Amino acid sequence: MKIAAIIQARLGSKRLPAKHLLKINGKPIIWYLVQRLKKVKEINNIILATTVKKQDDQLVEFAKKEKINHFRGSENDVLGRVAKAAKKFRSDIIVDVSGDCPLLDPELVQQAINIFKINMPDFLSTHVYSSYPLGLDTNILSYKCLLKMDQNAKSEAERDSTSLYIVKNKKKFKTLFLVAPKKIYRPEISFLLDEQKDFIFIKRILKYFIKKKISPSAYDILKFLDKNQHLLEINKSVERNNKDLKEVR
Repeated sequence: MKIAAIIQARLGSKRLPAKHLLKINGKPIIWYLVQRLKKVKEINNIILATTVKKQDDQLVEFAKKEKINHFRGSENDVLGRVAKAAKKFRSDIIVDVSGDCPLLDPELVQQAINIFKINMPDFLSTHVYSSYPLGLDTNILSYKCLLKMDQNAKSEAERDSTSLYIVKNKKKFKTLFLVAPKKIYRPEISFLLDEQKDFIFIKRILKYFIKKKISPSAYDILKFLDKNQHLLEINKSVERNNKDLKEVR
């Protein structure tokens, strides 16, 4: 059974252009995400799914340098891009990862994979119900489920998401939605990389742990923030683009 982590990433963000290549300690921020995914033992393959646009050549070069696979597809049809990437690399189970989540916790991803393998749903998600900090989002789905979505999702919003169609049509799928354990139940906090304020916030966190020579878990980061609550003000005002998902929860 091949388990692939597929990272959705492109450099054409209007809110923060080329955000995945912004550097912290000389490394592009997406590098930290890849390193964290490499710590998940169950993942057999890491694939960077980007677009065919010229500007995303830089992401392809990054993937080659880091010796991870890549796939290029439509900029706007994210669902189709991920489905085609999964097909090309013959993935049985897909860990669907946003490039906007550089602080993704490998321990939480591993736990989610274990739960998925025991229960074998079509789709497992940690972020359909708000409980985890934003940016720790993990979606896991079978290739069969991904293919069914790709064949049936029609609207622009559904094509721009790898979860909206399922959330709107829960009865058609076997779903499993996880709720955060008490020690990391912090839905008011966001580790997403959407705007410059987010980059400043994430940079402050990573620099602290780099200095300590620690690869932090989500709990480590939350303990740090509890002791430095002023940092939470940095990106508190950033609006998140998850309106469609909120409406169908």
